[in-house]
Amino acid sequence: MLTHTTIVSKKQIRILDQAILKERLPEFLNKKVNLILKDNTVVFGELKKIEDHALHVTNMRLKKIKLPLESIVEFFTDVDA
Repeated sequence: MLTHTTIVSKKQIRILDQAILKERLPEFLNKKVNLILKDNTVVFGELKKIEDHALHVTNMRLKKIKLPLESIVEFFTDVDA
């Protein structure tokens, strides 16, 4: 019998501006992120490393991907509210 339930609310952070994205990226290191690329593909994975002009992401199939920052048009992730 369940006597106590904890509800964790989430909010979505969505970033479209490259300058703001570069500034805020360190707070999302080792967290799950969604990246929409210029060719309309979506990458969902864990942000592993940040370079000046690229991001390293491990997708859910554990494939390591290096994405140039200029290929990203939208970034979003969920965080605890």
